[in-house]
Amino acid sequence: STALKNCKEVKVSHILNEKQSKVLEAIAALQPFIDSGKVPPSEFGKVAQQFSTCSSAKRGGSLGFVGRGKMVKEFETVAFSTNIGTVSP
Repeated sequence: STALKNCKEVKVSHILNEKQSKVLEAIAALQPFIDSGKVPPSEFGKVAQQFSTCSSAKRGGSLGFVGRGKMVKEFETVAFSTNIGTVSP
């Protein structure tokens, strides 16, 4: 997103699971919101609590504000290029 190009930090949430079947279930649960163009944080949080195996699951998948250079490069690239309020695979 152009809006995030010069941002030094972004507030991110994620769903982490090693099982592809669980990831696909999580995406399916969010799909109606993805299709509408905006995923409410409360809905994302419910799905994260249900499917994420990361300790952030208890916080609805929230990692809080994270700065550049603090994440794995692939995650950072997506975090700083995904439109605000949307979900990226």
